[in-house]
Amino acid sequence: MQFARIQALFYAEFHPIQGPVLVYSAPEGSVVGRGVYAGPDTIQFDAFSVIPKPRLFNRLVTVSASPARILVGFPVSINDPRYDRNAFIFNLVFIFDVDADISPYEQIVTKVARILRSLEEESRFLSNNESKHRILDIMEQIIQDLNSHFECKIPINDFETINLKLFQKYQQPPNVHPWEVPVQVYQLSKIRSRDWDMTILQIIPSINGVRSIKKISESADVELDLVALSIQHLIFYGYVKMVDIFQFSNVYTVNATNLKLLLEDESLQYEMQEFVQKNLTNLANNHGLTVRQWSEDNGVMSLNIDIRRFFVFGAMQNILNRVHKYPVLYSPNQRAEFLSQPLVPPTQQMTPPVTAAALNVQAINANVQNITLAQASANSIDPKKLVPFLDGHHHMDVINSANRNLHRIGTLPLES
Repeated sequence: MQFARIQALFYAEFHPIQGPVLVYSAPEGSVVGRGVYAGPDTIQFDAFSVIPKPRLFNRLVTVSASPARILVGFPVSINDPRYDRNAFIFNLVFIFDVDADISPYEQIVTKVARILRSLEEESRFLSNNESKHRILDIMEQIIQDLNSHFECKIPINDFETINLKLFQKYQQPPNVHPWEVPVQVYQLSKIRSRDWDMTILQIIPSINGVRSIKKISESADVELDLVALSIQHLIFYGYVKMVDIFQFSNVYTVNATNLKLLLEDESLQYEMQEFVQKNLTNLANNHGLTVRQWSEDNGVMSLNIDIRRFFVFGAMQNILNRVHKYPVLYSPNQRAEFLSQPLVPPTQQMTPPVTAAALNVQAINANVQNITLAQASANSIDPKKLVPFLDGHHHMDVINSANRNLHRIGTLPLES
């Protein structure tokens, strides 16, 4: 685990007569006051960015101090009649390289500022000259301990201690959809604990890399929203990844950058071999072919590999990108003709889709074969229920998820 290094710290106050002043810096000389020459490794004290306007008080502030350094502080204002000008304003500022990831330090900067505020309100720790000098020792220990051990413990008195620890900041997990499929990165059945959330424990047996979130909800008898929330928790901790529903009619494109990484990274190849059970780095995917067509053209069936796992692994590692189909009704005449079609049984064999030449978002005409009403069953598809989805904004996975009885919509190629 790596964190950005703190290059320096400095403490500044608003003096009732002199205005913003630099009080301490650590290491000494890393920040210089106004009118003093600043070398290549030093920062010129900027009063306006360190002690800003009142509307920026008591909030995190990040400032670019030079082409190579950024300042992160939390200016604090304590309003009290006992102070000159009825307020005590200070800021303890952290200095980092300009390209550093400072997100793990945001809670550190905020916490230190609030602790110092509490110490000042209780014992005038900062405004009292007898105790103010200790802030320099605190700054030096913060730099040394956080840079070396990513945590520090600084006793202030018999009752108060500054405890700081750096934590990796994770991004919020993306929203998940009913038609997406969670795939286990780790074998959850072996690492789960009875202390885990009951809903997560209930859905784990249904997470097999094949079932969509909607199918998991039905299999585990858990509400769809709760399943989605549980999957988001598992994504957050890196236990699962999301892919599209695998079908032999799917079309994929290759991400050339990540494919090159796969060919060069032996650890990723080993991971793929473990996941797929066979190493298949020498086959290339042809544009516009379905999985079934690609498998037949390359004789993949004879290689004794799990084709589903091969494509799922490619999607998980962002080596393969799914190409979706978006049905659309173009004109009112087509809409009327579509609505006049009889009900379509889900078992009726439809016209297979024809892939358009473009590999980006595809728009295709919807067309359902004519069948007699006698062939319709109790679970038939009503075309009226499909029309809202045929606007070019819903791909086939969305439509299939929303219309559980839908087997396949026949398609026609686009006209130029």
